[in-house]
Amino acid sequence: MKARIFTVGFIITFLMSLSVTTTATESTSYEAPGRYAVLFYYGAMTKNTLGHVIKMTYTLDDEHLYSGEVSYIFKSNQAIRRYFDRVFQSIEANFNFTYHDDHGKSFFEVVPYLSFRIKNFPWEKYLITSLSLGEGVSYSSKISTREYRNSKDPQHILNYLNLEFTVALPKYPRFELVGRFHHRSGVFGLYRSHNSGATAAGLGVRWYFS
Repeated sequence: MKARIFTVGFIITFLMSLSVTTTATESTSYEAPGRYAVLFYYGAMTKNTLGHVIKMTYTLDDEHLYSGEVSYIFKSNQAIRRYFDRVFQSIEANFNFTYHDDHGKSFFEVVPYLSFRIKNFPWEKYLITSLSLGEGVSYSSKISTREYRNSKDPQHILNYLNLEFTVALPKYPRFELVGRFHHRSGVFGLYRSHNSGATAAGLGVRWYFS
């Protein structure tokens, strides 16, 4: 039930953002409360594909994830920010390290990726909110139980995708509560892995610093 509420909230807020993002971007050039950030995240693997997660028909498995992440936030005058500024108010380069506890079997996952963030919502003075999409490459030291079940040809290197929702109090903008979907997949054979991937859901905290 909690998982479904989180997903519904993410989708509703994202749809609302489509109508407010352009106006907010034209009037304000957003700068993050710090040039760097660290994230600590805990999640559990779902028993379903990303499609089921989006449709809110997923349940959690016994595989658990513990993540640490460092981020660099691009400045508003850097080329990548200027290129995407009409749509995204923040772009970050991230390095994620995740420890998996997979039914008693442990392994690690390393993920370099970029995240593209929507901010500047109308209610910012009450609750600082953001939505982001992350895209990169995931290396796993072992193949998870979930991926073995989903694929006849599992791979250590796969595509990485995340969907993230954050909130922070205006008085403490450097500290964020993070809800995230963490997804690995072969992207319909692009990585020579004919599987439906593996998706985790969880919560974390992020701290910005200069």
